[in-house]
Amino acid sequence: MEMPLVSNVAERELLQAAESHQMLLEPEALRELLLCDEPRQMLEHAVAVAQDRNEFMVSHSLVADLIAARQLERKSVVVVPNARFDAPAKGHEPDIRIFKDREVTRKSRCTGRLEDFVEHFKDRFSRMKGLMTSRRSEYPLMDRLSRAAGKGQREKMRLIGMVYEKRTTKNGHVLVELEDETATVTALVSKNSKILGLTSGLMEDEVVALDGFFNGELFIIDDIVWPDVPIREPKRGGADVNIGFLSDLHVGSKYFLQHQFQHFLGFLNGKGTEEEQELSGKIKYLFIAGDLVDGIGVYPTQEKQLVTKDIYEQYKNMSEFLMQVPEHIHVILAPGNHDAVRTAEPQPALFDEFAQGLEKKDNMHLVGNPAWFEVEGLKVLMYHGTSLDSLIASMNKPE
Repeated sequence: MEMPLVSNVAERELLQAAESHQMLLEPEALRELLLCDEPRQMLEHAVAVAQDRNEFMVSHSLVADLIAARQLERKSVVVVPNARFDAPAKGHEPDIRIFKDREVTRKSRCTGRLEDFVEHFKDRFSRMKGLMTSRRSEYPLMDRLSRAAGKGQREKMRLIGMVYEKRTTKNGHVLVELEDETATVTALVSKNSKILGLTSGLMEDEVVALDGFFNGELFIIDDIVWPDVPIREPKRGGADVNIGFLSDLHVGSKYFLQHQFQHFLGFLNGKGTEEEQELSGKIKYLFIAGDLVDGIGVYPTQEKQLVTKDIYEQYKNMSEFLMQVPEHIHVILAPGNHDAVRTAEPQPALFDEFAQGLEKKDNMHLVGNPAWFEVEGLKVLMYHGTSLDSLIASMNKPE
């Protein structure tokens, strides 16, 4: 077997140690050992296991299993609360309102009929058009595409519609088919236009406003406007309490930041300096926006990156961690694409079998994804954001 090139002292020492036991060391196993905290100690352990199995080689799979087992053992570390810590937030009554009419959990009865999709797109178009209509513009708004074509040639106007199709002509111009409930308009961005680069961000089925004028039956685009959120003075809650925001714990993965998370749990329980205690003592709410665990089979070869390869065990570990959050802190938990709920959005809240008792605690609130709720008079939209991945992937990047 071809041995790996010795590039540093640590590699040489591990190879010599394996040779002293008359064992071969697989190149991938060597690289895995160099990444762990105590490579020499782990090698000795692996050698002993291999010898018990009458094997002549320390394989990568053996080393990976031993490292995973050790990491799992370390998950039994318990955060001991500071009994002397008297958090000011304990005396504050929680003010939480979860909008049940926006919550999909136990209400998802869509049959997937064509009519359901049509109603979805109509509703989205209506809401987006409402946002666009409220925006001021020097271009007069045409409330229906069917009325636009009857206006005078080269008369400035704003059209609002949904992008049906976008294509580039052989001459380099960009054609956009815009539609609403009443008509379809063909619009053009010239290859020489200063806004040609904006067309790379246009996607099918999104609602936009096109500013321009008609030249014959073709609408010439001067500008493209997307919906946005108006800038308003930020609203503040009246109570002197703090909110913590977390996401993507990925318990069960070897990349789960267990040490840092345990340090955070200690912080919530009053461990730290007086300044840190003053800060943590005001935390009344904790929002966790999905991917509580790493899951099973979410992507190819995921098992190679898992410490815990049982989904129920992952949630059990996750629950044990979150049980250490002080009871006066109210936690709102939403799922993500790695969690054991459907991947289609909106996602329902975690089922009780995975919540592992969290659903029975008064300070734990399990919600769907996205979730819409209110704390201390502040409205919160919490979303894991998985659909943005496919949205970004579908965008044409400018050259």
